[in-house]
Amino acid sequence: MKKIICLSLLLVCGTYSLLKCQSFGDEKNAAINFIKRAYKASPFEGVKTLEGEETNYYVVAVRIESSDIKSDLVSNALLKAQVLAEQGLVEPSVKYEMIEEISNQHYTTYLFTCETLSSFIINLLRKKMLDGAKIISAPSNKFITSIVTLENSKYSSNEQRDKVAYMKAKQYVNTLVNGSTITSDFIIRT
Repeated sequence: MKKIICLSLLLVCGTYSLLKCQSFGDEKNAAINFIKRAYKASPFEGVKTLEGEETNYYVVAVRIESSDIKSDLVSNALLKAQVLAEQGLVEPSVKYEMIEEISNQHYTTYLFTCETLSSFIINLLRKKMLDGAKIISAPSNKFITSIVTLENSKYSSNEQRDKVAYMKAKQYVNTLVNGSTITSDFIIRT
């Protein structure tokens, strides 16, 4: 019994040291390799969160039985991955990437990484500050986001600033959805 306990502690300590040794900053390949090794050491189905030094990685494992053979297994696995991610994460997720396909006689497991919608938008804003509305697509959902940048010094209160931001956000969405823009206005006093 002591040998089994020592072996399991060695696996846990070894996994922890691998996590600390990997560069999770700009090296996504290192994270993907770690995810593959972690899954092979302890297979699962559903969503797991791996905490890196700079970001979190969300892993979704989808198992499809060999009797469920359909024309496009990867797209079926992708849709199932989004359902599992919605059940396991607090917020919607986007940007699914398949990193591994593991097959045996009875089933095939697909490993995906995904990103939460809020972190996707934050990373998008870090790259380039842009105002406007965008449609962000996931395998079975589409999300519309509106980004507004305002200067705090121009507004006397937070409530006033928030009202202006709300109106501008609605305008951006209206422009995106309906294609209409207001180019000029003319006030006629009667």
